[in-house]
Amino acid sequence: MNAEWKGWAVGAVVAVFAAVAAFLWVPAGGGEAVNPLEFAGPDWKGWTRWDGRAAQPWGVEWVMRFEADSAWAMVAPAQPQGEEEWQFTEAGWWAGNAAGRALWSNAAVDEELRAAWHPQRHGVTTLVQRDGMLWSTFQAVDLEGAPRPMQVTSMAEPVTAGAEFPASWSAWRTAVRSGQIPNLLSAQATRTPSSHPALCGRGNGTTLELHRAGGDHLTLIGWTDSTGMAAEWRARGADWTDSVPWARITPDGLLVGLGDWTTPPSTACLPPVDAWSWSPESGYAEAVQIGPGRLAWSQLPHAPATPSPAASPAAPSPAPPQAAPAPTAALADASRDLGEVRNHRTGKRMAIRLEDGAVKAYEAGNAVWSIPLEGDLLGTAHEVDLYANGKYQTAFATTRGVHLIDVLGREVKGFPIAPAKGITAWLLTDYDRNRKYRFLVATSDGKLLNYREEGERTPGWRFEPGAAPIAHLAHLRVGARDYLYAGQTDAQVRLLSRTGSDRATTSVQVPGAPAFRLSSTIGESTVLYIDNEGWVEERTFGTNEPVGMSKRTRGTRVTVQDSDRDGKPEIEVWDAAGNRTRWNHRNEPME
Repeated sequence: MNAEWKGWAVGAVVAVFAAVAAFLWVPAGGGEAVNPLEFAGPDWKGWTRWDGRAAQPWGVEWVMRFEADSAWAMVAPAQPQGEEEWQFTEAGWWAGNAAGRALWSNAAVDEELRAAWHPQRHGVTTLVQRDGMLWSTFQAVDLEGAPRPMQVTSMAEPVTAGAEFPASWSAWRTAVRSGQIPNLLSAQATRTPSSHPALCGRGNGTTLELHRAGGDHLTLIGWTDSTGMAAEWRARGADWTDSVPWARITPDGLLVGLGDWTTPPSTACLPPVDAWSWSPESGYAEAVQIGPGRLAWSQLPHAPATPSPAASPAAPSPAPPQAAPAPTAALADASRDLGEVRNHRTGKRMAIRLEDGAVKAYEAGNAVWSIPLEGDLLGTAHEVDLYANGKYQTAFATTRGVHLIDVLGREVKGFPIAPAKGITAWLLTDYDRNRKYRFLVATSDGKLLNYREEGERTPGWRFEPGAAPIAHLAHLRVGARDYLYAGQTDAQVRLLSRTGSDRATTSVQVPGAPAFRLSSTIGESTVLYIDNEGWVEERTFGTNEPVGMSKRTRGTRVTVQDSDRDGKPEIEVWDAAGNRTRWNHRNEPME
């Protein structure tokens, strides 16, 4: 995989077409446009759709552009503004050149491309074929037209299965993304198998490459087992220093390079990823696998994604997006309270806190136990009575594992639960409040695992992974029925039964952390969240209608709390400065 992700900058919008888009739309006034990819096949190399606020320069709901070498074509549901020569047909508005018209009319449906196309509201969605791979990006646009962080997904051959990057490589990853390596030109970590002869066939498929100005370079190659490797190499009549230009054996693999490289100081293990890269043009980016052949990258846009409609036409040019340092890894999380857990030995309550990179328990100000963290903390701590005997444990989770700690600071048998892939969300639930707990664990490859008792897999679990990993989990009891809310990283929502199968469907899309107001049915129940513009939104699961708190205020976090215990939960909205506003059950602001 190319370490420098080549983004897709579409220059602009022009020109002419007359007739053949009759397949695209129903006649004028007849309703929604059909997905143009139904009629655009693999001969096209790039697709871009400006939607909602991103399409405001044209004065229409959306504009879509198709490109392949010199051929280009554009479609829109109404006549766009600007100087282009758009032509109306009974099917809609179309512009393009002769090559684009010919390519369009000869295109065939392609299932893989259609499956990869996921346009979203108020932003720019692209799909690009390059070097035998598909790249999909989405860049949201806020109310002022400013770009928001870009989502990037690549679709190619699956990454090498099994091996994670060695833990010691976290130090290199931290040094790269924080700018601690002088004169660095590029860095990339992939699961690309290496055939270096010094590996003696024992490579595990992980590779890290770094290049500095002046020709210095370093390659780290992970292997499955270093035992006896040096002896085996010497038995072949060579020493590690005989490698050209040089090589060095380490417990985590082979180091090959040129120049004076100093291993960075060790650092806390970062959340696992399946690839990461850095370059001066694009900055730092990291990716997790979200399905066979699909990597989701975290990075920021390189340039504004809303070109002027009056600009002259231009072919797409590589423009790698800039990246924010490690957007998914919050290693220096501030100290905070995580909850309280009873100490059955003393009859008192322990305060559970996050401090100095560890989860700590205090009783009357005195430390009881401390568990150093590996990975980022997910959520808060919870009290568990696993054996239903009045002896309590503390449950918490990080991106590396789910922990269950007894009053002496020991892991309970069967814990931690540590899936091979990183954890993206987790849920501790006791459906019937009978202390028969379930530990639901979502992983970066889109799976949702179910554990019970001493870390055993729950029988009868039938979850099928969706198109993206799960970012948020919640248990909802509506009437006599249980629903497991699973909010994915692509904003899609699934409502599951206790067995993991889909119990209900909803068209609601939730881009962040949810809160809920429950009714007598799941369809009438609502989900509250902060939308991409910072507004509080409240939508019904059944009809996806905006109700209640929708667009009444802005914030960064929304919760539902029955603070006064009157059976009428209040809405709490928090801003970036930590200020809270409260709203009653009638959606009225409270003093």
